[in-house]
Amino acid sequence: MKILVINGGCLRVNSSANLCHISYVKGLVENEHNITILSTSEKGQIIDESIILPQGPRYLFYERSILYNFMKPKQWSNIQREIQNNKKSIKVSIITIIKKILSFVYGPFGYNGVWVENVLKKYSINDYYDIVISISSPVYSHLAAIKLIEKGKIKCNKFIEIWEDPWQLDLYNKGIDTKLLAIEHELVCRADRVFYVSPITAKYQAEMFNDCKDKIDWVPLPYYYKDDTLFESDINYYGYFGDYFPVSRNLRPFYEAAKSLKIFVDICGAPNTLFDSTERIKIFPRMQLSELKKHENKTNVLVFLCNLRGGQIPGKIYQYSATLKKILFILDGTDDEIKTIYAMFKKYDRYYFCRNTVSDIERAIREIEGSTNCRIKNQIIEDFSPANIIKQIINKTM
Repeated sequence: MKILVINGGCLRVNSSANLCHISYVKGLVENEHNITILSTSEKGQIIDESIILPQGPRYLFYERSILYNFMKPKQWSNIQREIQNNKKSIKVSIITIIKKILSFVYGPFGYNGVWVENVLKKYSINDYYDIVISISSPVYSHLAAIKLIEKGKIKCNKFIEIWEDPWQLDLYNKGIDTKLLAIEHELVCRADRVFYVSPITAKYQAEMFNDCKDKIDWVPLPYYYKDDTLFESDINYYGYFGDYFPVSRNLRPFYEAAKSLKIFVDICGAPNTLFDSTERIKIFPRMQLSELKKHENKTNVLVFLCNLRGGQIPGKIYQYSATLKKILFILDGTDDEIKTIYAMFKKYDRYYFCRNTVSDIERAIREIEGSTNCRIKNQIIEDFSPANIIKQIINKTM
């Protein structure tokens, strides 16, 4: 089939979301579809040279505004982390004011709305596609797709939206903005099919947008790559690789359990100032994939931590499921969310589960150290391969 994929982010910026975006593209390539990718130019972006885009698709890149390039240089990254970490400073206050001004001038999508207008002006191919797929984040990817279809610049049989995270129910939002909720509702209404990446998120969104419930579904995220290598050692080395801002995830119980049991751990991610390194626990900042791989390669137990609430499932678990390493799966959220996530992954007999308390994490670590659970199979879960995920999406759409 002829398929157009729209994502308003720069695909070579280092983020877990981008790895998922690229995995969708890989799945389309592996299923031998004729693919065009519409995305953002690398100009003015901080790219990760170790991120390689799949060969085969036709890529169409459009630049962002000059204002975006001013707002996103390296020196702003620490301010963004301060905002996510709920810290107050003069710099945070300044950037918050700037964002409010930009939202007033450019609407709810801020200066990112300029990219959408840029695409509308410059896109002149007038192709027909069997399927158009818009992927967020960022949310304005869906807006670009809708406007291109609305103005007749692209024609398609089916229009799919993939929401890796909801907009107003996202963990980083302090409350629901009713105006933005109305816009999110309108975006969802315009698609033929809407996919979320967690059954819990799909349930919450279907309840919130009841008139769209028949078009809302979910599929797991695809993994980025397979890794069948093993780090051979008589001692287990644990690794937590990902961000752990307190607003979204509580890593402290694992940190305290690791200190108590004196296991070897590498923690790589932001905010790297939350915990202190010890003789056996080493704290590192967020890093590029090539550097992170060095830490992963000397790890034989991967640590996965669920979000505090909302039922959104961090994409790391799918990548970890594409390895042969042991996986410590730390459950968190409401009781109902924990039950749903546990049931979703328990069937694979792949993970060492525990709740996010020091005592239960210690229990699971002792189980790993003693290798007492013979049912656990340290194998790659092919259900999460890019090709299989794309098949699911297309089968549920057509």
